[in-house]
Amino acid sequence: MNGKKKKKATGAKPILVSNKEAVKVFLEGIQLGQTIKDSAEFANISPSSIYLWVEKGEADKEAGKKTIYSDFLESFYRAKQQFIRNGLYQIYQASKQDWRAAAYLLKMRHPDTYSDKQDGRSTAEEMGVKIINDVK
Repeated sequence: MNGKKKKKATGAKPILVSNKEAVKVFLEGIQLGQTIKDSAEFANISPSSIYLWVEKGEADKEAGKKTIYSDFLESFYRAKQQFIRNGLYQIYQASKQDWRAAAYLLKMRHPDTYSDKQDGRSTAEEMGVKIINDVK
């Protein structure tokens, strides 16, 4: 070589690196239950960037690579799960004062066992609609 060092190509850093505060705001929104679109827009991040990061994170995770994208994916999934956990905790706390909260949770989590139609029979109203529709 001629003794000159090659310069590394430097481009704009991804928001994941350059604006960690925006990413944090986005993840907080997901944790509160916002949609990806709403949380991204509030954090001033393009929703398409979020989908791209998730896609890259899934590919990296599948390939066994630990990258900024796989780290983001892990944080994103954790934020989604935290929203669910917070909601379940609220219902659980409410069930201490009102049995209907516990009944709601059982119906939602175990509909085959705890739904209003446990025995598989239709209500009279449902049967009436079915009979009328069958006659037509």
